[in-house]
Formats: sequence, structure tokens, C-alpha cells
Amino acid sequence: MAGEKVLLVDDTRLNRELAKDILEIEGYKVIEAGNGKEALNRARQNNPDIILLDIELPDINGLEVAKLLKEDPQTRGIPIVALTAHHQPDDQSSFLAAGCVGFISKPFDIKTFPKMLANFLK
Repeated sequence: MAGEKVLLVDDTRLNRELAKDILEIEGYKVIEAGNGKEALNRARQNNPDIILLDIELPDINGLEVAKLLKEDPQTRGIPIVALTAHHQPDDQSSFLAAGCVGFISKPFDIKTFPKMLANFLK
């Protein structure tokens, strides 16, 4: 798949740059946000095809951002994938409860990252 809009939310600039470079090489259009408030605004403004959402954000926890997006009629249909270094079984259930369709562990493998994203877009 190519050409889909991806909202990439991560408060670490280097993580965003790496992920953006990988995704743009694969043909995705990447919209960036560095915190939860930006994520909410950019999701509403840009109607992305998918949201990659860091869970540890400085202003609003990523799980709370996911819940707010799922409560909003304008954004509730957008799939959300948690980007996280937390991947215990309890964490996975909290991602799903917040409305995420799954998660990608950080640090991510640059070879499998685009394939994982494509699977979530199916």
C-alpha cells in the first residue's frame, strides 16, 4: 500500500524522524505530532488513514488520547496503533481497551515496521 496518510505521534524527535523516513520511502504521507494535544488537532484536521500513537507523551497519556479520538465522531473510525516500549500482556489489554487495534514495539525493526503498518491498514 502506498499513499495513505499516517499520523505519527511521538514526543522523541529522533523516533519521529526515523519512522517518517522509513514510511516516506514506502510511499506513505506522514503527518507528525509531538504530543497529545497536537495529535488530537492533527487527527481532526487531516483525517489520516491510520494513527501511530506513542503511549508515553508529556501532556496527555497516549491511552487517553486514543480514548478521546474514539469518542469523537470525526475520528472514531481511524485505526490507532500503539507505539510503545511497554509490551507486557497487561499493557496489550489496556491498549485494546483504549481503542487501539494493536501495537508496535519500540525500538522497531526498520525492515518489518512498514509491513506491520500495512497489515494494520488491511
